[in-house]
Amino acid sequence: MQKNNKNIALTFEKLSSKDVEIAGGKGASLGEMTQAGIPVPPGFVILATTFDKFIKEADLVQEIDAIIDHVNHKDINSVEVASEKIQALIKNAEIPESIVQEIKSKFIDLDTEFVAVRSSATAEDGVDNAWAGQLDSFLNTKEANLLEKVQNCWASLFTPRAIFYRFEKGLHAIKISVAVVVQKMVNSEFSGIAFSVHPVTEDRNQMIIEAGFGLGEAIVSGQITPNSYVVKKEPRKIIDINVSSQVRALYRVEAGGNEWISIPEPRASSQVLTEAQIFEFANIITKIENHYGFPCDIEWAFEKGKFYIVQSRPITTLTAKNIQNIDQTIKELSGKKWHYIHKRPRSVFYQYVLTMGACLHCNKKINFPYEITMIGIDYDLALGQVEWDNLNLLVQKQIEKNNNFLVDLIKDSYNLNKNIEDFSIKLEGLDYSKVSKDELISYWEEYLAMLYEVGAYVIFPLFAEKYLETKLRDEINKKLSSEKADKAFQILTTPIKSGIIQKEEESLLKIAIKVVKKEVIDKDINEHIREFAWIKNNKFDGSFYSKQETLERIDFLIKNEPEQKLKEYLGKISKSKADFVLNRERFVDNKETLSIIDTLQEAIYFRSWRTERYYRNAYFLQSFFAETAKKLGLANVNDIFNIKADEIVDGLKGDLKVDSRTIKDRSEVYVLYSNFDQVYIFSGVEAELIKKSVKLNDIEHDSQIKGMVAYAGKVNGPVRIILSTKELGRVQTGDVLVTSSTTPDFVPVLKKVVAIVTEEGGVLSHASIISRELHIPCIIGTKIATKVLKDGDMVEVDANIGVVRILK
Repeated sequence: MQKNNKNIALTFEKLSSKDVEIAGGKGASLGEMTQAGIPVPPGFVILATTFDKFIKEADLVQEIDAIIDHVNHKDINSVEVASEKIQALIKNAEIPESIVQEIKSKFIDLDTEFVAVRSSATAEDGVDNAWAGQLDSFLNTKEANLLEKVQNCWASLFTPRAIFYRFEKGLHAIKISVAVVVQKMVNSEFSGIAFSVHPVTEDRNQMIIEAGFGLGEAIVSGQITPNSYVVKKEPRKIIDINVSSQVRALYRVEAGGNEWISIPEPRASSQVLTEAQIFEFANIITKIENHYGFPCDIEWAFEKGKFYIVQSRPITTLTAKNIQNIDQTIKELSGKKWHYIHKRPRSVFYQYVLTMGACLHCNKKINFPYEITMIGIDYDLALGQVEWDNLNLLVQKQIEKNNNFLVDLIKDSYNLNKNIEDFSIKLEGLDYSKVSKDELISYWEEYLAMLYEVGAYVIFPLFAEKYLETKLRDEINKKLSSEKADKAFQILTTPIKSGIIQKEEESLLKIAIKVVKKEVIDKDINEHIREFAWIKNNKFDGSFYSKQETLERIDFLIKNEPEQKLKEYLGKISKSKADFVLNRERFVDNKETLSIIDTLQEAIYFRSWRTERYYRNAYFLQSFFAETAKKLGLANVNDIFNIKADEIVDGLKGDLKVDSRTIKDRSEVYVLYSNFDQVYIFSGVEAELIKKSVKLNDIEHDSQIKGMVAYAGKVNGPVRIILSTKELGRVQTGDVLVTSSTTPDFVPVLKKVVAIVTEEGGVLSHASIISRELHIPCIIGTKIATKVLKDGDMVEVDANIGVVRILK
């Protein structure tokens, strides 16, 4: 059949790789494979010319072009507005009857109940422009909603991420259209992905096949750990078989949609593909690669004794080396503008989890169309300035659309953190002598999936909180004089819910009072240790309050009038709540301001709660980490935190890529650089070179250091610089504590200091909150305090105006 501009849709048999212009990359590829005799589920392509006809007959061409011409892709607002306008135009337009009838006719010819509907851009899946994931796809679609899904695919050519992608790849000046693939759904018994060249080793004589029970979406989305088989091409040989236990699988249900179904043993731990099937599929992979002439990334399914190829595209991630050349890296990182976020004593493991979480989930959570770049140099963390600015704008826009945006984020993050806590408690109760290696790997994969998702929520609240803080200050300033406004702001942003630190102190005081009254306290102490021992934990360094230490702390309290201290403590809480209620009532006639106040209170409490869970879970996971370190052959359990998360899993599978020297080097200095989903880590000499060359936080030396007031007051004292919680023992009574930021570990020594000065933080930071609770003058956000000041410097901390002056 001749292809002409009158064709609305063509079956795969009538398409080839020459038809990218009308069928898009995906459609042309499926046609090409069908013609080459490669097993592909039957289907048809609604041609790109049909989309062109649709927008022409709906009078949308000029309107869409005009909107795109005015897009500034570096301005997220511009991209978002353009996307909303164009997608609404396309989704609300009526499809011409001739197109409707042809699509319905082709669907009937497929003789199937369910189809997959996938976008196929005309500039898609070329070697240089892999559009995978930019446009929409819909699975398990029935005839009743087929046309709606087709229209959604057309509209997805103009999502924010797709618009940004075309500008980033220099495609904005090129005419891009979209075809739509409609393909019979294979109800997979098992499925997976394959690479005709091993993507990690980049050995051109190796291919890798991943296979799991059920539908392939579970593997692609990372929700199960598949079997993996490495096959040597010449001579053909299976050189590695890795079988992972799969306790559940995703299957299609007759009513439409998918559901998880449990897999019983021994099937759960059985090999998915037999060796004969591995060889059979390896032949298909070789045929595909030979046909195209380049390495391919393949999605496949198996039903009723037959393999089907669902999709094939070029592998776009192969490089000459997996780790970039150090000179190239220094040039790239030093030439980029960074936004300094904060300094935190994070290990390689947790820095990796945070950056990967932010990079992989950021765009999913708030539809952020930019690729994220982050860098961690030792304790310093920074985000690309362009991404920072645009995230800030996007979050503000989300808040303006939805007053509950921050509250919803908090709820989602709370649920995720609660899941991690429940998981940690579950692992604490395991008898690890009975846990197999595969089960341990499965636990790690489940744990990491949760940590990655939580990582995204570390960044968003920074913008939302700052925006709401500014709005609250503006509203307070309208009602009160400057001095009264500052005081009211401090009161309204002081937590009225007790955090875990306060609860622990109250518990200790109550035990001390019982001792004074000569009551039995053994049960109370054991319960206290169970609930609060983890508070001493210094970012997974294994330090927790022992029973002996707890008794010593109780003994100290007994000598210092515990009943009076408890009375004073409860009095402070009562006064704080009363002050809050009084100041909140000033705005009873302004619902928006009341909402901001209540939202910030939720955020204040949640920040502390989240940090506390971070420590607490470490307490429950001690045995889990110890067993993992043992399985990896590590000399010290804490060495595990100088290994990236993916390296831990690989190590448990028998392929640990780091040695003791690398682990030691990383404990001294490391650089972790993530560019979207690629993460590079450097240690030793390479890390030192990057550290010297890349400046994340420029310093201007001055005799005055300026910041924001967290709690007012004016004092003098000697500087005590603390860069790590391991140095807290150096703090003396009367010191001015100068640090990057405080965490719950600092609380015991904060009672000794006369003032707190931090480089980071807003009014919801830990330092701000705890300084108000303890009534200690505090200046936050100085950016440079630990770099300009030295131990022993005499300073005046004027927290009435936010200035630190060096006296001598």
